Amino acid sequence: MALKPRITESPQVRLIDLKSKPFFIVASLEVGNTTTKSILTATNMDTGRTHIINKVVRMTRDVRPPRPGETVFGKTLTGVELTREAVAELVRSTLTESLERASLDVKTDLNFVVRSTGVVAGFDSPEEVGEFIKALADGCLMAGVPPKNMTPRCLFQISLKSSRNTVNWKK
Repeated sequence: MALKPRITESPQVRLIDLKSKPFFIVASLEVGNTTTKSILTATNMDTGRTHIINKVVRMTRDVRPPRPGETVFGKTLTGVELTREAVAELVRSTLTESLERASLDVKTDLNFVVRSTGVVAGFDSPEEVGEFIKALADGCLMAGVPPKNMTPRCLFQISLKSSRNTVNWKK
């Protein structure tokens, strides 16, 4: 007897719970060849359960065209020209919309931002990929994300004690 796949949805989480309980809120931003997404998730630090707060999806082809003086550094597979400024604006507006829909504040509620892309197939050089990565970061900064929320917060020191490593985590 074959088992049928189950499709489940993330349980809803109330705004009051997000504000009053220990939740770690993460925004995942991804700019791909066809879509640009912002997915907000919240992990309850007491129970370990993760909830999807919301998801905003836009079409990457709707990125604004290059303005005079902007440098086109690449194209999507569909031929849409990309500039650092245009990609940054698309990322900013997508993240801002996602946070506004959830009634969350970028500075006080958002703990971390993960950025990724899959558009690199249309680029000719590593420099173009670098410009794209910078554009993702610029968009987050334009949305008000503090730089500390875009890098790992934990620093660790490894000290040698009697031939074994011990890791001390610092916040």
